[in-house]
Amino acid sequence: MGVGRALMTALERRAAELGKRELHLDTADQPDSMAFYLSLGYREVGRKPSPYGEWTTVYYVKTLEPAPPGRA
Repeated sequence: MGVGRALMTALERRAAELGKRELHLDTADQPDSMAFYLSLGYREVGRKPSPYGEWTTVYYVKTLEPAPPGRA
């Protein structure tokens, strides 16, 4: 349906308007979530196993395009 992609695009746009240069996020090692973030241009920057061995947290970052002048 594209709802997740629309929400992430709006979040990224607003962050750029506020002068943010990059966004960081994380997820458990869930293949669908990981593929979604990669498709949005995020890159994996690290992993950390949970202390109980139940999952691994995967960390991502995305560099944002600056907002056009006059937007804030």
